[in-house]
Amino acid sequence: ARFAQPEQEVPFVNFLKERFSGHHPDLVVSVGGPAFTFLARHREYLFPDTPVLIAGIAEQVLNAGLIPKNAVVVPIRINLKGMTDDILRVLPDTVNIYVILGASDLEKFWLNECRHEFAAFSNRVKFTYLNHLTFEEIKSRVAALPTNSAIFYGLLIMDAAGIPFDPSEALKGIIADANSPVFALHESFFGVGTVGGRLILERAAGLNAADFALRILKGEPAAEISIPSQPLDVPVYDSRVLQRWGISESRLPPGSTVYFRQPSIWALYRWHISGAAVLLIFQAFLIARLLLQNRRRGLAERELAKSEQRLRMITNALPVLIAYVDSDQCYRI
Repeated sequence: ARFAQPEQEVPFVNFLKERFSGHHPDLVVSVGGPAFTFLARHREYLFPDTPVLIAGIAEQVLNAGLIPKNAVVVPIRINLKGMTDDILRVLPDTVNIYVILGASDLEKFWLNECRHEFAAFSNRVKFTYLNHLTFEEIKSRVAALPTNSAIFYGLLIMDAAGIPFDPSEALKGIIADANSPVFALHESFFGVGTVGGRLILERAAGLNAADFALRILKGEPAAEISIPSQPLDVPVYDSRVLQRWGISESRLPPGSTVYFRQPSIWALYRWHISGAAVLLIFQAFLIARLLLQNRRRGLAERELAKSEQRLRMITNALPVLIAYVDSDQCYRI
């Protein structure tokens, strides 16, 4: 992706030719658009009769090239329009979307794709492309974006100054400085501070590629394997980022999946809470029972006192003496 000129590939091609001169591989796997382009240019020289599995390649790149013979393609879906629809759905007041792509040939290809796909939204939002800036200039720019802005991070392999970057590390730097929500396409970029959306399903593509690789290694001709259908786009979102930017889950597209929800106090300590509640209820029951017993005892004592008073009044009013035997068998008058 960084050194895409054919003349710069010569040393690597010669290395591969010499490396496999005495050992022919059973399968060649290319991953991504640049690898597909490289293979298309040099396959006849390097691996003319070896079956090929083309993985991790976008449908847009595939349409721009030719599928080699004796090959099977496991494409990935990149839904630029769907991602833009989702941005405008969860942030309906958005008036500016800033698109971050680098300056390598691969990123230039995707820059053209973005311009083409985003044209359908030009009447609703303004797109600003930052591919002409260095990485530090991009960070400064995203730190001072106007209100109602969003950031679309495509890829950053090489900035305008020709400096190479790890795309995931570059994304983290941008998120740290950005004053607006950041959306990224790659599933591998999800969970580091991006909002989410219709992501490239890299894991699913990897599993499909592994399945087809095993089928080829077991003897099934690559040319006879049909291209698998693409899974439906299911938007996914990061609950932590939604809360950070005040995005209500009610705005999310139907069927969306929300990850990283912070567990409630009940979810974390439900057994402790349940135990404490049972203990409190038991204590309350004991206290209520004790109060009831005390009340009954008080009523009984008051009734006894009234009874004794009535008896005393009656006996005092009698013109005779009354004798009785107490519990000690003593005679009382």
